[in-house]
Amino acid sequence: MKSWKMPLMAVAVLGLTGCAVDHGPYAGHDVKWFEAHQKSMSTQIDWCRAYYLKNGKAATKRIHACKEAATAYHDLQVKANRRFLFGSSKDKGTVISSGNVPLPPMQLPTMKP
Repeated sequence: MKSWKMPLMAVAVLGLTGCAVDHGPYAGHDVKWFEAHQKSMSTQIDWCRAYYLKNGKAATKRIHACKEAATAYHDLQVKANRRFLFGSSKDKGTVISSGNVPLPPMQLPTMKP
């Protein structure tokens, strides 16, 4: 290889490595994908929480994968609550978890006559 090509190739490789920004283990997926892959969604949300604690709110808001995972989590919670409130024989009382803390289905208070 010619002597001038090697330094040029090294500069190109080093220049491109700076372009890759870590947006979590499941960056690049949309809301529907996260809804279908709940364990991956939980892992992404845990990564986003750790990133938030390290870098702050402004930095985390710019990460698209964090927004998508959070939206998917919210949408799944809404669907689970609707199933619980309005009745459905399928998936009644589904527990959707985020990380290590399981979230129970919404419990309505009982009314005494």
